[in-house]
Amino acid sequence: MFFLASLFTCRAFAYDEECLARASARYGVPEIVIKAIIDMESGGNRLAVNIEGKPYFPKSDYDAEQLLTKNKGRSTDVGLMQVNSFWFAKLGVPQSYGFSECFNINFGTWILAYEIGNHGLNLKAIGKYHSPNELRGKSYASRILDKMIKILNKG
Repeated sequence: MFFLASLFTCRAFAYDEECLARASARYGVPEIVIKAIIDMESGGNRLAVNIEGKPYFPKSDYDAEQLLTKNKGRSTDVGLMQVNSFWFAKLGVPQSYGFSECFNINFGTWILAYEIGNHGLNLKAIGKYHSPNELRGKSYASRILDKMIKILNKG
């Protein structure tokens, strides 16, 4: 229950460094990892939707929610961190909440913290955030590592 309550402590649709920093501190996940995942998964587009491997970038909340309605029952990823429909169903949370930037950052970071708890703070945990498939996870983690290096070089 604390998890769901903590998701609402951030202002809705307020993706900013403060929200990301709070999620990082709350779940013990380095900010750079969260930033790299956001960049990889959605390019920073809070309305990004992926339906069984096909990306969509709706122009409005209404259009994004219509995509979810039309594709109910299919595997869908939503928002900044592309949280999968599995997680929303598992916790009984409406998937449309994933379009709220700060909610999505907290939810995605919580999932990543779960994987870190299972595997340690390493590339395997990052890969498991993306996929239970080991090969796909390794490929994803490698791309996230590249994103983190680019972020560090910019700073």
